[in-house]
Amino acid sequence: MQPDSMPKWTDEKLEQAYRELRLLSQDPELRAQYEAQLKEIRDYQAGMQDSYMKGKEEGKEEGRQEERRELARNMLAQGLEIEMIASVTGLPLPVLQNLSNQED
Repeated sequence: MQPDSMPKWTDEKLEQAYRELRLLSQDPELRAQYEAQLKEIRDYQAGMQDSYMKGKEEGKEEGRQEERRELARNMLAQGLEIEMIASVTGLPLPVLQNLSNQED
């Protein structure tokens, strides 16, 4: 089918894609530049996705740590021994001692 005899699409984005395809298929250098630009865009998007997922996981971990500290504060307020609290929460003794000092 010749390019001039291609059907007319009503979708503007499809029309634009067809025009770009015709242009890129005519010039190998333009095609190489276009593909390089697409690669940069994809690499950027992949990096952003990785950063988003890493940040999300870090936020979850911060939430878990804060929940452990809150549990430890409640246990300290109930008068439980620091060693027992460390065993239950997994928080290190210096952190628990700091929390205990804040309670005083």
